[in-house]
Formats: sequence, C-alpha cells, structure tokens
Amino acid sequence: MNHIKSLLTIAALSMATFAMAQSESIEQFYDRYDKITNAEEPDTTEIRVLIEDWEKVTSDDPDLIRTKIIFNLMKAGRDLQGEINPSFFERAIQLAEEAVPKYPNRLDFRSYKALCCLLLGQNEKALDCLLQIIDHSQTINGNWIGKQNKPYEGGFESFEDNMCTMIPYFFQSDDYTRALTFLDKLIAVYPQSFAFRMNHASALAILGKQEQAIEEFLALEKERPDEDQCIISLAQLYAETGNEAKAREYCDKAVALNDFYTQTAEYILGSFETVTVDFDEIKEYMETHEDEYRVIERKFQAGEAGMSLRDLSILYFGHALTPECTSTQLWDINADSLAQNGKFQELLHACEETLKKHPASIAANFFAGISADNLGNPIAGLYFLKCQQLARMITKSADSLSNLGGKDESEKAEDKFDGTKYYKILWRADENVFVDYLLEKKEKGKTLFFSQPVYFLEKDFK
Repeated sequence: MNHIKSLLTIAALSMATFAMAQSESIEQFYDRYDKITNAEEPDTTEIRVLIEDWEKVTSDDPDLIRTKIIFNLMKAGRDLQGEINPSFFERAIQLAEEAVPKYPNRLDFRSYKALCCLLLGQNEKALDCLLQIIDHSQTINGNWIGKQNKPYEGGFESFEDNMCTMIPYFFQSDDYTRALTFLDKLIAVYPQSFAFRMNHASALAILGKQEQAIEEFLALEKERPDEDQCIISLAQLYAETGNEAKAREYCDKAVALNDFYTQTAEYILGSFETVTVDFDEIKEYMETHEDEYRVIERKFQAGEAGMSLRDLSILYFGHALTPECTSTQLWDINADSLAQNGKFQELLHACEETLKKHPASIAANFFAGISADNLGNPIAGLYFLKCQQLARMITKSADSLSNLGGKDESEKAEDKFDGTKYYKILWRADENVFVDYLLEKKEKGKTLFFSQPVYFLEKDFK
C-alpha cells in the first residue's frame, strides 16, 4: 500500500512538473514571438519554427492561432518574389473564422479577417465583418480582449485605432459607398468618437458632399479649436466651394497652429489665383528681362513652393524664346516603353538630359519622378512638385490657350519666334507623350488640349 502511495506521489509530482514546464514554455513562446516580430525585418522561417515548437505543447492556444494568422499575412506579401499570394490571405481568413466562435471577444481575430478581405478586394465581405465587430462591441460594452486574453491596455482608444486603420483600404479601392456605410455605423454607435467623426467628414468631402462635410467639420472645430487637420480641411472645403474669404481665414488658422501646413495653405490659396497667357507680352518680357527669367528658372529647378502662376507661365512659354531651345521636339525617347520594361535608371538619365535643355517639360519631369520613385530616390518628390506646379498653371490658363487653333492643326513653325504656331507645336510635343502615358486609347480623342482643357492634369496632381 505504501508502495502504491509512493507511485501516486511520484505521478502527482511528475504532472505538476509537466504543468510547470508547459506554463514556462508558453511564456517562452510569447517572448520568442515578441523578439521575432519586433525585429527590423521579421524572419518568417523563425516564426514557422516557433509555431512547430508551440504545437508540440498545445494546439489550442488562441495566441498560437494568432501567430499562425500573422505568419500567413507575412508570407502573403513575400512569396513569389514579392507579389501578393492570395492563398496565404485565404488561409489567414480561414484561421480567423475558426477562432471567432471559440474566442468571440478577441478583437484581433475579427480584425485580421476584415483586413485580409480588404487586401483581397473582398470589400463586401470585409464590410459585413466590420459591421459585426461594431454590433458585438455594443453587446460586450467594448470590453475586448487581445493577446494572452488580456483586456486591451488602451481600452476604447485601441478599438478606435483598430477601426480607423480599416478606412483607407476602402478609399484606396475607390469604394466610397462602403466606406461611408462603415463610418455611418461607427458614428451612430460611438458619436463621442472624435476620430470616427473626422473620418466621416473626410469621407463626405471625398464624395463631393462639401456642404455636409463643412457642417460636420465646424461641429468638430467647436469641440477642438486647435485640431489642425480639422482646420486645414475646412480651408480646403471653403476653397472648393468658392468661398475665398473663409478659405483664407482657415488657411491662416492652420498655419498659426502648425507651420507644417504652410505649403498646403499656399496651394489652397493658389486655387483663387488666375493667369492670362499673352504671347506678345511674354515675347516682350523675354527680350527685356532675361536676368529675371533666369531667377524664375532657378527657383523652379530648386523646387521652390508657392511659385506664382505668372512666373510659371513665363517659365513654361518663355522657354521657347531662350537660346538653348533649339528644336520644337522636346521629347525624343520612348519613355512609356522604358517605364513599362523597368529601365528606370536609363529613363531617369534620359529625363535629366532633356531637363537640362527644357527644365519646364512636364513629360520629362513626370517620367523623372516615376523613375526616381521606382529607384527609391527621394528626388522623385521634387520632380512631382514641378509637375504639379506646371499642371496647375496650365489648367488655370486653359481658356486663354483655346484660341491657338483646332485639333487638326499640324503644320510646324519654321520661325521659332512665330508665337501662335510655335507655342502650339511646343505644347503638343510635350503634351502628347503625357496623354499617351496617363490615358487609355479610348480616352485620348476627347482630351486633346486644343479642343478642350486638359482636365486630367489637375485630377492626377491634386
């Protein structure tokens, strides 16, 4: 009998020791997970090994499931030489769907499912999942749990941040209707959330419902008069609705709160600026103000923000009258082909050579920006800024340029000082390659600059 008791005691001690080892191992798994995922470039191989080790101890730990979901999310973007592999997203969705009934109060499983659906373009499914999250949040009074089944440290703010991360995915796919449905539900359930209401007002603005957006932003301003994003949004909306006085008032407020918005304010106020292109005046200016012209040129090349439309028009059209402009053909390489074949270094070099002679070429600046961006070169921002400035000037001056002739005009100017003919050739040489790159063939016929304004420029560089 004593022998049996001894065996039972040993068995009990062994079970206790095993339980302790199991507990310690799980804690070690958490530590290993944190170490891997906090690395600058998390290693999916290490996570796979962690999962294998974890499964030897238990297969029913919610954080093991969470780790499997994250593993699939990481693999989805790294497989097939960096291309997205949908099968990994689908596996992550399956894991999340299996986990939700077991752990209904874990916000992470539901959020991962919604995120994967958005990344796969399954927006309707993602919206259903997000609406269910809101409904369940009401049921549990927002008492969500997360890693290790512990309550979220940030409480409602964590939930708020989680929901806000979903909104941009709808906008990126131009799915504004579902974005607004999601936001309508959020502000109906959580009217106290400033972040949800800011996003809702922004969605209305993007959908072109400016008056409603202004009303909501004004209500938000009353609550937080120092919220700079709210103020600059009102400045933009007042500009879009043609209220110059209010736009200026809110631009001043925004800059006073945060000088980060100085350039944005200048751009907004620039929408009220007008310019008329008079070729005779430009010709006279170029004959008598060469030094001043070179100053304008240097400012433009340096990427100075806030250049006036007058200076930009002088730069763009006056360039035809400079000694270095020796040909009406501003562009003689197949930029579209180089870009499509990934020859960005070659394309950037060609653009830079073109810009030495023709600094105000929209096409050359645009493709230089595309090339630099793909090469990871931060100078891309400078090229895109130049495109934006020139596009704004041309859009603003389109009406005054419409008298240059019909779309069938094709003769070339023999004398580069023959204003009407030469400027027409000058612009067409630049504009045609731009249209080729941005528009589908079916759209080209209706966007010739001399039959109607190039409206797409403002749209693409807003």
